[in-house]
Amino acid sequence: MIRSAIITAAGSSKRMKGRGKKEFTKLKGRTVLERAVLPFVLSEEFNFIVVTFPEGKEDEMKKALHHINFPILYVQGGSSRQESVYNALVELKKVQCDVVLIHDGARPHISEDLIMRVLSGTIQRGNSTPVVPSVSAMKILTETGDIESHLIRTQTVSAQTPQGFSFQEILQAHYKALNDESSFIDDSEIWSVYVGTAHTVKGDPNNIKITYPQDLDHK
Repeated sequence: MIRSAIITAAGSSKRMKGRGKKEFTKLKGRTVLERAVLPFVLSEEFNFIVVTFPEGKEDEMKKALHHINFPILYVQGGSSRQESVYNALVELKKVQCDVVLIHDGARPHISEDLIMRVLSGTIQRGNSTPVVPSVSAMKILTETGDIESHLIRTQTVSAQTPQGFSFQEILQAHYKALNDESSFIDDSEIWSVYVGTAHTVKGDPNNIKITYPQDLDHK
């Protein structure tokens, strides 16, 4: 079984308030991106690792990962995360991949245990998304910013990455989304729309995504 991982790092980091691209930021001696990629390498479960990069940033991306001893494939991303993932999936089509895990390069606190839970769930059921319980009161807003409805907190969760999928099915789902000119919040939503039920596994509360400068202070 050929297993691959896609690490998305082609975003613009606009919400970092001028601190530069978040994946290149140092966190305890390593770049955020290096910390997001390294557990996949150390797990020794993956045949291929693809990292997406913004146009013109390939050299910086390679520099951020130069300590990692693994033949990483670099693929230029698109104008959205969804397009970047599709580009990476097309690259992996060349190597007859069976299973793929898709992870955010801005989640540096990923653990090998979580990777193995997602990988195991994907192999068993065809797809797997890690989730953690919601800790806030979840609301749906109107276009004017008023509260339209109140969700039941015990029935809501926060989805994380890596999200794992049967390769051919997620590739075809992305292809259909591209043809439909539809945009989705993450890959599990694409799977739900074009393939079927999206299964979950237990996530990790420490597996936060670096979005704002203060997120770098997370312990």
